[in-house]
Amino acid sequence: MNWKIFSEFLLILISFKFCESLNLDEEIKQSIQAFGIPQNVPNVLIRFYFSWSEKNSCLPEKLKSFEVQVKNSRHPRYDFTTQVIRKSKFIKAELWIEFHALNYGIMKEKIKKRKYFIDIKPDDSRMKAISLECSSTVANRNLAEISFDITEFYSSLKKLHRKSVQFSVHLHRRKVGRATREFRSTSVKAFVVLHEKNKDCKEHLVGHELQPRLSSFFHPQKSNGFFKLDEKKANRKGISRRVKRETKPKFVQDSCSLKDWQLSFDDIGFDQVIIAPSRASINICSGECVNFRDHLTSYAVIRRVLAIFGEGPKTCCAPVEYDSMMLLLYDVIEDMIVITQYSDMIAKSCGCY
Repeated sequence: MNWKIFSEFLLILISFKFCESLNLDEEIKQSIQAFGIPQNVPNVLIRFYFSWSEKNSCLPEKLKSFEVQVKNSRHPRYDFTTQVIRKSKFIKAELWIEFHALNYGIMKEKIKKRKYFIDIKPDDSRMKAISLECSSTVANRNLAEISFDITEFYSSLKKLHRKSVQFSVHLHRRKVGRATREFRSTSVKAFVVLHEKNKDCKEHLVGHELQPRLSSFFHPQKSNGFFKLDEKKANRKGISRRVKRETKPKFVQDSCSLKDWQLSFDDIGFDQVIIAPSRASINICSGECVNFRDHLTSYAVIRRVLAIFGEGPKTCCAPVEYDSMMLLLYDVIEDMIVITQYSDMIAKSCGCY
């Protein structure tokens, strides 16, 4: 094997993926500007969006974030003002501090290895000052991100019944009083990220659950896999030739099946809600329900028979199994960025009802 060719191919693949993520990152930033959202999107949400979008399984968690106002920031001490979302039933709360325009050089690897601490002092005398150790550190290009678990602290803020709270933050290293020189001359942004349970995470497997019941309840006569009426009984009941012609097998391509359907969220007016993705392939179920094996319930089989005799509407082709899709949204009412996964967004298989 020519390892030189293989290594070049690998580099091209990595660069393609990197460029693809950069394009999507740029697309998200352009959408934010087009929305006129008065806050930034934390980079951690974009990273979660990239990683979660690659998973087909339904994730039981969603994230909500909002920007923390930074005032009078004099490194290493910062004054933060944050809103308090009292209605949120979060299971975890994080404070993410971003340092932009970082002159990383070889400093990037040092930042990843170092442990950082913050001393939080609220302006409300009912709360005590606390000290927290960072839970994760990310450094890429000219940006460094440090996160802190503030679940208990934010839960205490909710009990104050205030819409917003000011608190000062002192950032330092492991040693007491050790200054963090690596973040000097950087612009600072901060965000609160709330982890909530995703109630929309459900399994939609209608077809596989109901299909086995048909064989034990209803045994229609079949011809080449399609339903066929008993000709003698049909003649005794005076069924017209037109109705009998409708019962004849039809071509497979006319039957209920899954087809590709590309959708633009901008075209349907969702561009003021959905930040990313702007387009998606959600598929569509179309075709006639002529094959009784596609009817998922005994009720649907009876409806199909009645429709043949002109006693009711035909059964329709509809999705019976779904794939999930990750969406990055803007909640206008709460003024928050939301990343969540909907388990019933993409049609995976079709059946007749």
